[in-house]
Amino acid sequence: MKCHCGRLFTGAGSPHQKGYYYRCRSQVGTRQGERCNATKIRADYIEGKIWEDIKGFVSNPGEVIKKLQARVEVELSSVPSSETRKQELIKAIDGKDTEKDRVLDASSTWRSHERSLSHYKKNWPTS
Repeated sequence: MKCHCGRLFTGAGSPHQKGYYYRCRSQVGTRQGERCNATKIRADYIEGKIWEDIKGFVSNPGEVIKKLQARVEVELSSVPSSETRKQELIKAIDGKDTEKDRVLDASSTWRSHERSLSHYKKNWPTS
């Protein structure tokens, strides 16, 4: 389970402390200023509610499946089409081709300068 602060709930307690309960993880082992104000939830209460939800799903999964399908449709609508993605990749490849051409041009220019310098070095006057 998630707390309103975004952290997960964790089990806590013992038989000596009036049973088990769940509490926000921010309340376990952190500095005082980082703790949220979520109340503890009795384990027997929340686990009973969870089992009711599970039994409801098993006996009638249709409603949950409809909600999940709607969520998938929303997520898929935000995914770019394959044609859009293809165009993005083509553009990226073209950019890499341009970058490769610049590197090759620089390399050939460097080799040309190196040959020129080599010529001067061979003919350099010695004292």
